[in-house]
Amino acid sequence: MGQESITYVEPVADDWKGTARYEVLGRLGKGGMGVVYEVFDRERRELVALKTLLHFDSAGLYLVKQEFRTLAGVHHRNLVHLHELGVTEAGQVFFTMELLRGHDFRQYVRRPEARAPSVKLSAPPPTLALAQGDRETAPPPRPDATQGATSVPKEESPANMDRLVAALQQLASGIHALHSAGKLHRDIKPSNVLVTREGRVVLLDFGVATELASRGAKASTGSAGSGEVVGTARYMAPEQGDDAPPSPASDWYSVGVMLYEVLVGRPPFLGSLTDILVMKGRIDPPPPSECVRGVPPKLDALCRSLLDRDPARRPTGLEILAELGATHSSAPPPNPVGGADASSAFIGREGQLTALRGAFEAARSGLGITVRVGGASGMGKSTVVNCFLDELTRNGDALALRGRAYEREAVPYKAVDSVIDALSRHLMSLAEADELPPLPDDVWALARLFPVLARIPGVGDAEEPPGGDPQAVRRRAFAALRALLVSLAQRQPLVVFVDDAQWGDVDSAALLLELVRPPEPPPLLLLMTYRDNEAATSPFLVEMRSGWPAGAEGRDIEVGPLATGDAVLLALTLLDADDDLSRRTAVAVARESRGSPFLVEELVRSNRGLASASGPTLVVFTLDQMVAQRLDRLSDAARRFLELVAVGGRPLPVSIVAGASGVDMSNDLVALLSARRFVRVGLRDSHEVIEPIHDRIREAIVAQLPSATLREHHGRLARALESAPGADGEAVVGHLLGAGESERAARFAEGAAEQAAAKLAFDHAARLLRLTL
Repeated sequence: MGQESITYVEPVADDWKGTARYEVLGRLGKGGMGVVYEVFDRERRELVALKTLLHFDSAGLYLVKQEFRTLAGVHHRNLVHLHELGVTEAGQVFFTMELLRGHDFRQYVRRPEARAPSVKLSAPPPTLALAQGDRETAPPPRPDATQGATSVPKEESPANMDRLVAALQQLASGIHALHSAGKLHRDIKPSNVLVTREGRVVLLDFGVATELASRGAKASTGSAGSGEVVGTARYMAPEQGDDAPPSPASDWYSVGVMLYEVLVGRPPFLGSLTDILVMKGRIDPPPPSECVRGVPPKLDALCRSLLDRDPARRPTGLEILAELGATHSSAPPPNPVGGADASSAFIGREGQLTALRGAFEAARSGLGITVRVGGASGMGKSTVVNCFLDELTRNGDALALRGRAYEREAVPYKAVDSVIDALSRHLMSLAEADELPPLPDDVWALARLFPVLARIPGVGDAEEPPGGDPQAVRRRAFAALRALLVSLAQRQPLVVFVDDAQWGDVDSAALLLELVRPPEPPPLLLLMTYRDNEAATSPFLVEMRSGWPAGAEGRDIEVGPLATGDAVLLALTLLDADDDLSRRTAVAVARESRGSPFLVEELVRSNRGLASASGPTLVVFTLDQMVAQRLDRLSDAARRFLELVAVGGRPLPVSIVAGASGVDMSNDLVALLSARRFVRVGLRDSHEVIEPIHDRIREAIVAQLPSATLREHHGRLARALESAPGADGEAVVGHLLGAGESERAARFAEGAAEQAAAKLAFDHAARLLRLTL
């Protein structure tokens, strides 16, 4: 069945018996909207957890997709590892993730012998006692911190302090990594923090997570700015109840409530939802040390600072990790370095910025313009475009509908699905302001393709004519989107942005080609970024190129290596200094980076505070030294795993590398190497693949290997690849040659050539025969 013929239906999750790929083994949990199953993934050949909607509706569909996309591309051992987002042929949306077993945070850190504290604790929790009608204005009384202190002895804290500190370190590490990736959780509580049998702490359930606001722009919310209170009242920060913009400090307040609860045995505030939110904004709870005995002073102080009513006074992630004594190896990767801001994204990119501005002006004058921004990974394509869009939208001068094609998704129209989600958020905000434009007559057809639009007033109620050929419905849906975008572009300049377009599908290309087709396409700027090395193999990019309509306006922008002077300037900006030492450091960094913005940042990160001058002498890490230093921090198993990834030299299934290295397949290890900026993780044919994050880093890893180790690694990879179904003959032969097994390589190449010829793959057979000779 083609993706264009898939429609969403209203299945009941409890009736779902699985698919050809997923065998349902049991139900793990059930909430108000979703249900989680334990399933066997026949393609991965492993047990995974699968989450789907309990009952289908447009709001639930939106939240499930947002939950998955929040963590897309974020890998950390203390954040749940997600696999794939998909839609069954029956129209049921779901996503899969790693299967975890253990206890929630509160159970894990509680002493087994601890009993529930007496109701007459020395410092009772604050309560709200206001006259009816005065609930919003009368300040609640500050509880007497000494009340009952002489009549009831303080009981021992129910927390196991050793477990608590270790678990808090991991939790803080995961949250800090989430914030560093520009994400907020917004519902941190004990039931969303699981501790496995091995003691690994994992943050779960990102159903109401959101993006951090970007450069003054308001963050997107799951409620589309409806003013709805998001989170759990007991654990949310006081500012969340006021519908203030979310911030990392809000998540840290929730951690403070969890810490208070496990130290004392009860939350800092009790009462109704309204009472709790009012108290949080007006009074401070008594310190844990005044409620129970045995609270370490450092934890007592940390808890009090996390529960500060002023978000600005709460500690940051790095400060919390330092207070908890996190070691260098356990801490997450550092934040972006130096004084980098939006301007650093434009260093050396003035030509690209000028081209983007020119295209926008053409679109604002009434033309439909498509700009394709291509370049290698790590060149800063997405950063340049996003900073350009921030510049456009900061003062409300333009509307930017931003989306991204996600490698791990198998949803219909995957390159534009998240753009439509952004469109639904904008239309919801217009409806709330009573400014919703007239909807196209065929909006029902558009909602058939993208059911998330049904949550917009007037769309879900649109009458769908009976019958209808699926292809005709699709054409009417495309036309409805085109008409809707024309209507929006008449109100204010409009930009549609698809990031990582190389992961898109043919159906998305068909929709966008229809969108830009003359005559009179919508007067908007369509922006796409893509990796140029995927141009010949991406179905989306191939279809966009071969099907480009005659007369449609298309422009190309290349983002390549920085010029030497620009690389020096970028390094100085990241160093946030301009003295003689910094300038010489910047020159050395620019030389080593060869114009890669990614490597400039990595080298600056390694050299900050380490460069020193003694007369004319300057000590600066080279790329090889930087890689060697990071390698030294890895365990033997992690280092061997990484070396095999580097020797592989191309995307390899994680299972192949695990088998070749003799290391148990572990998301922890992959997340560690990703966090240390050694590797990039992706998905190919439903299998996790891993590759070096940059070719220069791969070269540096391979260069430090002794020749005997290099031959051994080639041999291990050859055997692992050879035993895998559908082995890549050329890759196996290459590794056999690297292992010095030329005779075996020739025999394997000859056999693989015969198999290729039998499948009429003559070009492939010819390459293998040349290898045989």
